[in-house]
Amino acid sequence: MQRRDLSKILIASAAGSALLSAEAKAQTCTPACYPRTQSEIDAMVVPTDLSYPPGDVRRYGAVAYQGPPAAITNQTVAFNRAIAAHPAEVSVPAGEFYVNLTITTYGVQIRGMGREQTTLRNFANAAIITIDNSVSDIRGFVLEGVYLRNRDKNSYTSADGIHVRGVSAERLCDFLSFKDVYIFQMRHGIHLEGRTIWNTFDRVVAVESIENGLYLNGTNNCSVQKFVNCRFAANGQNGVLVNHAFSDLATAWSFDTCNFELNLKNAIRITGTHGIQSWSFTNCYLEENASALASGSLAPRKSHVFIDCEYAMGVQFQACTMYGNAGLVGPDWAIYVDAGVQFVGGSVQDCRFGVTAQGAIHWPKNCLIGANHYETGTLSFRRTQGSVDLRELGLVHSWTPTIAFGGYAGALAYTNQSGCYSIHGGVLNATCYVSMSGKTSAVGQARIVGLPLAARSSIPNLIVTAALSGDGFAVGPGVQIVGRVHPGQSAIDLLKFENGTLSPLTDAEFGPFAALSVTVQYHLGD
Repeated sequence: MQRRDLSKILIASAAGSALLSAEAKAQTCTPACYPRTQSEIDAMVVPTDLSYPPGDVRRYGAVAYQGPPAAITNQTVAFNRAIAAHPAEVSVPAGEFYVNLTITTYGVQIRGMGREQTTLRNFANAAIITIDNSVSDIRGFVLEGVYLRNRDKNSYTSADGIHVRGVSAERLCDFLSFKDVYIFQMRHGIHLEGRTIWNTFDRVVAVESIENGLYLNGTNNCSVQKFVNCRFAANGQNGVLVNHAFSDLATAWSFDTCNFELNLKNAIRITGTHGIQSWSFTNCYLEENASALASGSLAPRKSHVFIDCEYAMGVQFQACTMYGNAGLVGPDWAIYVDAGVQFVGGSVQDCRFGVTAQGAIHWPKNCLIGANHYETGTLSFRRTQGSVDLRELGLVHSWTPTIAFGGYAGALAYTNQSGCYSIHGGVLNATCYVSMSGKTSAVGQARIVGLPLAARSSIPNLIVTAALSGDGFAVGPGVQIVGRVHPGQSAIDLLKFENGTLSPLTDAEFGPFAALSVTVQYHLGD
């Protein structure tokens, strides 16, 4: 071998050693950097920049958009690497990132630096965040501190901000949490579809949506949705649109201190071939909605709230404010419940209504109207049958409903026990909602006990049927749950009606999270 050949070999060997040393240094890492984690190894994810901590999307190649003339690039792959490697600690720095994320795994948590600093925009004409349970169970997803904004609302007209697709009825899509999220100019700010329950929306804002701030396409059980300090405003159609066509009613939704304003159609529209039960609106503010609807329009009505579904049981408005359009013609109604709603019940109490063209409240039947404030020139209430205005009858009182099995009512755990009643002319009108969070070993026929006064006993054959709806029961399809108050009793016996026959409803038919909404009216004892 010639001397010059040996020199080349030595030089190549030295270069190779230097390269191996650099690679080893990259993996072992020296401050300030973070070595590859076991989670990344297990997920077969190789970080591209170890100067960022595990879970930071920049560690996996994400680059924030720098603005024109830079090209817009798709950062979805880098985000997916972060999710695969550290699903419970995905962090997104300040900046603007173009992604279309589909979440198909358990326990993913994505946190930005705040909705004023971290922006996610859709790269393609699809939702920015899609949660899809068609592959596996989805539970415990968290999205916090981000601004979701459409890339171009004139071109990307099918892009939702958040699309929850609980398309598999056999898999979970539960306990999702959205906090401090601002959603701007998407098709729907939030789109719920299929089976998804026990979700929380805290300080979520959906504004200037092409269609709706929140849209429920109800094809399965979509219950227990909690909205706190949320805002649905200036949307192209409705603030909230619920189109529920599933046999299980959309149950136990609550809106607490939420704002609905400047939506071109209704602030809240509830429609569909089935409907809702046990919905509550507390300390909510509704103003300047329905400006795009003509006065006297029928479908939808020119109103803040329009309900024309088949069932609307236990809908409550408490301490809400509903005002008209500044400088424009106000709505025809504040709340309008269509006469075609077959099973309806609820209450409106301690609310304040601005001037309306036809009336504040249109609720054909089974509604308790409390002490509300009406502006001069506003008709207070219009009804056809079964509804009562408690200003005419007296005070509204509360009572605590309790479920008993075989006469034993102890040791049950509840998430809600609420009821109210009024008395006029010897007739008691009562409503209640009770939901369980656990069962006991008590067995036997089920009853709701705790009614404040007993039914009249001097007419022995007068058995009063209660209007009742429920969820979480192990009964067959087509089986109806009914309630009865017998003469002399202050309890509601629960029964099931199947194949033309009534039989007692027992503890065996109650799931651990069963819930009931009841409305009953009966003559008091002698």
